[in-house]
Amino acid sequence: MTREYIDGRRASYVSPIALFLFVVFLTFAVFNLLGSPIDFNNQGQNKGIEQGISEAEQEALTAQATAEAKLAEAKAGKGGDIDRLQRDVDGARNAVTVIRAAQGGTLPTNIASANTTAEKSAVDAINRAWQHARENPELTIYKLQNSAYKYSWLLIPLSVPFLWLLFPFSRRYRLYDHTVFVTYSLSFMLMLLAAISALTVWGGAGLVVGALFFYAPFHMYRQLRDAYDLTRFGAWWRTWFVSLFAFIVLTLFATIMTLLVAV
Repeated sequence: MTREYIDGRRASYVSPIALFLFVVFLTFAVFNLLGSPIDFNNQGQNKGIEQGISEAEQEALTAQATAEAKLAEAKAGKGGDIDRLQRDVDGARNAVTVIRAAQGGTLPTNIASANTTAEKSAVDAINRAWQHARENPELTIYKLQNSAYKYSWLLIPLSVPFLWLLFPFSRRYRLYDHTVFVTYSLSFMLMLLAAISALTVWGGAGLVVGALFFYAPFHMYRQLRDAYDLTRFGAWWRTWFVSLFAFIVLTLFATIMTLLVAV
């Protein structure tokens, strides 16, 4: 479909933007229907979450012990940057404190600390945003979801430059081709996410959910190969980079949404 639309054979297909807007609406409608998966009132506690927190605590304690041992060796003259190791120890101890606070049903007042004066303003902003979220988590989730819905189109301009990096010197594939590819790809991935979310909440078979989840990279591979007329190997190695780029783009998008909510 991507290749056909780029080549001008469009009569049988919905335009990428129209499809993307419809899928965004459909996806967030599904999320609203499913409701929030987070129980902020500590109702319906399940053993899976408790076990996960317990395992996280053990990992954090192990990391703390390792950091403290390295700091002790550095102080004993065995080499190492003492200041950096001390910051590692402080960070590990803070992680243990946060996890234990979550186990007790409470959340810490601050989640970030400044090591230098230059970091103080940024850390203060992070902590203020965290305190607002801590006071009303339901409202924060609602704002994040609302912002993600309104600004979902940002995923397209954020993704296109990364895709261009895979064909930097190509005269055949230009910005328009990449934009069409990205828009159709995002539409499919959003529909896949909605399907996985619905099946998970409504008790879908784990095997089916897992198959849908792992189908995402295979879809990337097939779309790359067909849209850009690539060989199997050319599509295969580009799929790895597209997966990495997708993670980077989602991180950037999440950061932007968080900053919008915090303002």
